[in-house]
Amino acid sequence: MTVSSPVVRRLWSIVASVVLVVVIVALQRFLVSDQDQLDPIATSGTADAAVATDDFTAEVAETGVATALEVAGTDGTTQEVEANGVWVVVWVRVTSEHTPIDTMYAELRMDDDTLYSERGWFTDSLGRSDFSPGITVYGAFVFEVPRDRLDRPALLLTNASGLDRRLGAQADIDLGLTDPAPSDAPIALLPPEVQMGDTADASE
Repeated sequence: MTVSSPVVRRLWSIVASVVLVVVIVALQRFLVSDQDQLDPIATSGTADAAVATDDFTAEVAETGVATALEVAGTDGTTQEVEANGVWVVVWVRVTSEHTPIDTMYAELRMDDDTLYSERGWFTDSLGRSDFSPGITVYGAFVFEVPRDRLDRPALLLTNASGLDRRLGAQADIDLGLTDPAPSDAPIALLPPEVQMGDTADASE
């Protein structure tokens, strides 16, 4: 059987095809998808320490879970808002590092990667705030989550230009809630406040 025989040529063709497939599979391991190229740039941390991204620093002070929220009404009184599930309220100190931040996009990510966005319904939510460089703002992000889906939540904060989060700086903070029991007492949602100096450094 010579090198030029049909059988040999067929064998070489099969070998070449197998090698090509192996090379393609190997190269795909090193390719980055378009989605990954545009995802926010995340800095991971936990609720017991400040998390510093390129654009801002975030420090979780406290997390509460309740079936009702106490908010300011339009007439100056307070009112209770029942959750369709539970309210998860995360108090955070946020400090912009370099430039003003006008949109801080907040999400809760569960252990199964399900995401819940900050409701944005309440005027006293920290999601309504602007952040000036070097000034620490303390307040709460509010999430409404089905009770049976609350599973080891992590807080995701992303510096978004408008609603564009591509390549935005992101803090990914494990809240450390393994089996949170919701309180029947309502959580009071207070307006964000500016904290300076020792006040910003003090733990709650």
